Amino acid sequence: MRRRPPKLHPIFTQSAPPTAQSSPRGCGVPAAAAAAAAAAAAAAAEPAAVVPAEPEVQEAYAALRFARGSPHKYRKVIDTIRGRTYEEALMILEFMPHRACDNIMKVLYSAAANASHNYGMPKSDLYVARAMVGEGPKLKRFTPRAKGRPGKILKPYCHVEVWLAAGEGPLGSGPSRENRTPSNARRRARAERTAATIEAEPAAEAGEAGGEAAPAEAAPAEAAPEE
Repeated sequence: MRRRPPKLHPIFTQSAPPTAQSSPRGCGVPAAAAAAAAAAAAAAAEPAAVVPAEPEVQEAYAALRFARGSPHKYRKVIDTIRGRTYEEALMILEFMPHRACDNIMKVLYSAAANASHNYGMPKSDLYVARAMVGEGPKLKRFTPRAKGRPGKILKPYCHVEVWLAAGEGPLGSGPSRENRTPSNARRRARAERTAATIEAEPAAEAGEAGGEAAPAEAAPAEAAPEE
């Protein structure tokens, strides 16, 4: 008794898809691949556009690892001095009532020393280019609470990082202290400009009044020949 051949699934009985057209030379390379290779060769032959490289900004770096305190409290101070000049940042930290100011001031001193020693940047031209505070480990301590239960105490640490660069900061800081006009001279110049403006206003008002009265006096002279 002959056995019937097994029935194949329709997916196996379909004819194979038509092969891609070969190149005219008969090398067996598909036409699409040959066109892609020709396009790539043409693109490689074209001269590539030269993009000018941006000058790298030198930045002096300093960091304080495992500073005792919450990152949230340090970030409040860091956000205040970011973008300020080095001198303005020191003055702000000197009068802010936060414990974190002392450690941040030490990092600023260290970054300014690195900028002066390693890159030769004058401290009067520095500004806080970048500043960030990262989270550190937390010490876990416990204290007794009601009904014999322990109360958890977390003592956090953080990492403070500061980058200083030379130039004018994004907050529009003025010229360096060496090129800055003394404050007394600025006050005198401002007072002189104000006095000159006050003296010029009455003369301008008198000139406007005289110009308006001139046509009124000339009107009777024109009417005389008609009489």
